[in-house]
Amino acid sequence: MSLWRPAATALAILLLAGPALAEECPKGKVRGGKGEWVLALSWQPAWCETQSGDRRARPECLLDYRGTEGLTLHGLWPQWGEYCQSDLCGRDRCALPPVPGVASEDLVSVMPGALSRLDRHEWAKHGTCSGLAPRAYFRTATELVRAARASRLGRLLGERMGARVKRGELCDAFGRDFGEDRRGALSFDLEKRGRDLYLAEVRVRMVGDVPGWDKASIPVGRQGDCMRPDDREFLVDRSGFQTGQTPNEVRPICR
Repeated sequence: MSLWRPAATALAILLLAGPALAEECPKGKVRGGKGEWVLALSWQPAWCETQSGDRRARPECLLDYRGTEGLTLHGLWPQWGEYCQSDLCGRDRCALPPVPGVASEDLVSVMPGALSRLDRHEWAKHGTCSGLAPRAYFRTATELVRAARASRLGRLLGERMGARVKRGELCDAFGRDFGEDRRGALSFDLEKRGRDLYLAEVRVRMVGDVPGWDKASIPVGRQGDCMRPDDREFLVDRSGFQTGQTPNEVRPICR
């Protein structure tokens, strides 16, 4: 199965499934200063692997990810606020309007979660605080994903799909691109299922009015996971489930 073939069909049936849960509105919570960002990159096969119930049958979880395609956009998060367009706060993604000027199908190659309206959620929660217009926000995020896939870190993940990797190997790959003093900007979200520890997400702290995948945007002196003394090993999951049964039909989240 290719990454693209199911997209049109999946988008066409998005209106057939049930509602998603809404989030609580923030209460003045600010996590960082102006110009600080987090780029959150899912390892898509593992995200799907570690879901339960109908979540495993979302459209993006029935796609076949090859190599670096597994590294996908979760979000680009400005650290100074959330839900800056207040009328979007407290609404589940099924009730959110389309992102102005942005077609979900144009994002699927880097953000397959757009098949389940992740783009609407990410724009409402994070993009509205970015200071960027919708098209510029997603264009920036798209460029960051493509650059991450082409980096030493991205290529290493693609090469190890279906195998194990040590955290130190990923940190070393990142350091070779950006310098040892910037490895602290990198962190990993891990999920344990049974005996396996999965890489679920890669997160990179960035700075700038508009972040980029370059040394100028990667800060020094951060205390990320690469600064830990232990060197954990985890699985870089492949497409198709290794636990449980692979769903054989799409079950979109909205109807």
